[in-house]
Amino acid sequence: MTEAIQRRPLRAVVIGVLICLGLAGGAVAALEDQLIPRRLGTVVEGKVYRSGQIDRRLIRNVLEGHNIERVVLLHGYATHNPDHVAEIQAIKALSIDYERFPMSGNGLGTPEQYAGVVELLHDAVQNDVITLVHCGAGTQRTGGTVAAYRLLVEKADPFEVTRESMRYDWSPSDPDSLWPEFLNENMGVIAQHLVDAGVIDEVPDPLPIFGLR
Repeated sequence: MTEAIQRRPLRAVVIGVLICLGLAGGAVAALEDQLIPRRLGTVVEGKVYRSGQIDRRLIRNVLEGHNIERVVLLHGYATHNPDHVAEIQAIKALSIDYERFPMSGNGLGTPEQYAGVVELLHDAVQNDVITLVHCGAGTQRTGGTVAAYRLLVEKADPFEVTRESMRYDWSPSDPDSLWPEFLNENMGVIAQHLVDAGVIDEVPDPLPIFGLR
């Protein structure tokens, strides 16, 4: 069971309390993120975690509490964003390694970026480097790269991978979510990069397909 599922009762309680206080939807979401790390969940127990951008008030505790040794960032760095600034400050203060793969908010990147993230997730599992991978919302960019890892490295059931993405608020009807088509179209190219990097032995035949089919 992922942390995303485990946290649902707590999230429901927090939202209920905030609504009872008469807060509007936007204010509820903002305060919720200050109390609960945004879409924090487990990819591989004790080794790989995923999330959205964690609030500056929570980030250091999350990094320390999960013994994070590497952070994989899937968005750019905005000096005017206090959460971005606080995260880098915490990373440096805790001597945590970090890698950045800036992608679009709709989950689009390059096959090389996707393969690079998957390679780091594989390294985290193989060499016990406790890793957090995240983007802004924790749904599109994170969802796409975790799906690629599940499908190509773990060889997980595509249906279950798709259902996992939905648990992190990805919707197949979202017109702004472009990464599933990108991933399926580039699955072979990403797989070949992983073969070249020694992550997987061969390009799968047939290639896995993300989506509810």
